[in-house]
Amino acid sequence: MFSMMRSHSGVTVSTVAVLCGLICSLPAAAKEELPVNGKVFLVPKSTNVYVTLSGRGALDLYNAMAAKARNDACREGRKIKWSGNLYCSLARDGKSADCNFGLNHKTGKSSPGQPC
Repeated sequence: MFSMMRSHSGVTVSTVAVLCGLICSLPAAAKEELPVNGKVFLVPKSTNVYVTLSGRGALDLYNAMAAKARNDACREGRKIKWSGNLYCSLARDGKSADCNFGLNHKTGKSSPGQPC
């Protein structure tokens, strides 16, 4: 399930753009539909939108990323991978992950995900 949170200004964001970003990040050979949960956080008086994805799709995305895993400075015991403005964090048990990125809802360009 994908949920959307609204800012006080009532601005909404198309989930189509968010999902297109996720799909474009997957390897070309990926044909399987991946279940994903997520949240969209709109920042009041800003063009930034922060997106957090979780579920099997996020775990598969983490595993597909070529980046070297590093310790997650924000959450103890987790590993993190970065690729451009996308970062995914793997849980200590290795069975779940979440992925974060941002979007500028005026330009459609990606931006870094939520800070710690």
